[in-house]
Amino acid sequence: MNGVNKMVIEEIAILNGNIITMDSKIPKCRAVFVKDGKVECIGSDEDIKKKIGEKTKILDVDGKTVLPGFKECHMHFSEFVKSLSKVDLRDCASIEEIKEKLKENIEKKIIIGMSFNDESFLEKRIPNRKDLDEVSDGIPIIIYRVDLHVCVVNSKALELLGIDKMSKPFEGGAIEKFSNGEPNGILKENAVKMASKLEQKFQSKGFENDLLKASKIAFKYGLTSVSDLLVDWNILQTYRELEKQGKVKLHINTYIIDECLKDEKRLVEELSKGKYVKLRGIKFILDGSLGSKTAALLEGYSGDPKNVGIMRIPYDELESKVIKADQLGVQISLHAIGDKGASYALEVLSKTKRRKQLRHRIEHLQVLNENLINKMKDLDIIAVVQPIFINTDYPWVESRLGQKRIQYAYTLKTLLNKGIKVAGSSDRPVESMNPFWGMYCAVSQRDLEGNPFPEWVKKERVTMKQALTLFTTEAAYATHENSGKLVPGAVADLIILPEDPFKVTLDVLKSMDSLLTIINGKVVYAKKDIFYK
Repeated sequence: MNGVNKMVIEEIAILNGNIITMDSKIPKCRAVFVKDGKVECIGSDEDIKKKIGEKTKILDVDGKTVLPGFKECHMHFSEFVKSLSKVDLRDCASIEEIKEKLKENIEKKIIIGMSFNDESFLEKRIPNRKDLDEVSDGIPIIIYRVDLHVCVVNSKALELLGIDKMSKPFEGGAIEKFSNGEPNGILKENAVKMASKLEQKFQSKGFENDLLKASKIAFKYGLTSVSDLLVDWNILQTYRELEKQGKVKLHINTYIIDECLKDEKRLVEELSKGKYVKLRGIKFILDGSLGSKTAALLEGYSGDPKNVGIMRIPYDELESKVIKADQLGVQISLHAIGDKGASYALEVLSKTKRRKQLRHRIEHLQVLNENLINKMKDLDIIAVVQPIFINTDYPWVESRLGQKRIQYAYTLKTLLNKGIKVAGSSDRPVESMNPFWGMYCAVSQRDLEGNPFPEWVKKERVTMKQALTLFTTEAAYATHENSGKLVPGAVADLIILPEDPFKVTLDVLKSMDSLLTIINGKVVYAKKDIFYK
């Protein structure tokens, strides 16, 4: 549809639809009237036709399904934006393939690769600096593991970072070394920040164009809001400037890094700014990831009992910062993948006074136990999970945890049955932010390729209604958005789908896209010019 981003429509009447409101009081209707960025009313075609005036744009959707726009409440949107100009290593099946892809970019001042997964490599190991030096030892190279908790750098990057044989152990992270004491180029957890800072020195100026590309991908998926966890003041200011220029077309919920807590005055002021770009809270990373064997566990990893993962922040420091953020009225987001990480998270949140009002949340929660789940319910903490993770992780995760702990791994149905609020997300660029894939993985007994899940996965699958709720009402709740339901007064974020998710096979569901996406009452994406009358 030509010029769709330039359209300014104050009133839209959507008629003849299969409208799923996600509201239990009036779960379905035929028509919706949108005015000044809000849902003004819902009802029958006859009801809505009474509201139509000369300026009203009429959309006859011919029985198509209308839903609230999907919400992506845990991802790293600015990293996804920047990844569009980096080397995609996700599909590489070997270290040799990685080297070949990197060599295609040898003319750059710095080469950044994203999303390698050593679990799928023929070599059955993580690359090291010697591998990357074969590409080039004259320009810096950084490649990030799919979970972003590990990166590998070449000798030139190590030189620029000042890392050598004498480098001391890194608090909350690791600088790995060969047997002779020389750094091997593998950085873990907090040490990854060093590589990220080096990357920023070479930052390209194409962020604005890549933001527009990333937004279009979101619109196609029916996403009307995204999130950006772990932003600093610079990224937030970039978003603010682009919003003033009219370049931001979707809701971006940001969560700042804990270092920003030092500027309390600015933090509080930023909470009330922006229409599309909102500062929602502050993010703390407590531990690592299961894939990198750095998620903090109460007992050692299976086959590696001395390894209990990495806690990235001392408990006393975490408690002090979390209590301060809570007192300032800032929503708290805690990354906790292992059961030890979850234990720390719940303990520190139990010290907060405004957790229900501010809707404090824990991200990931991939390893739990009965006591942790009960405590989470008692404290009324939101669980922010990534259903799509199971598609990537199930082949190897039991080897990390063993048969006993796997029964409380990647819980979803268990959390919902306990009455815990659960919001869905993808952690993009770790995984695809396609919410149809996320819902598929929440419901299906098979992975995205059609292979059957093991029983410990199958028992945690949920209904389609619950899956939709993860990416609409509950995700909106987790990000303090007045949306997620098509009810009068809600922000007019909605999508039109080709089929009803409740009536199609899961294979059809996972291949769906939005036909039309509306944000704040404005059409931002249309697959075809098929609805306008």
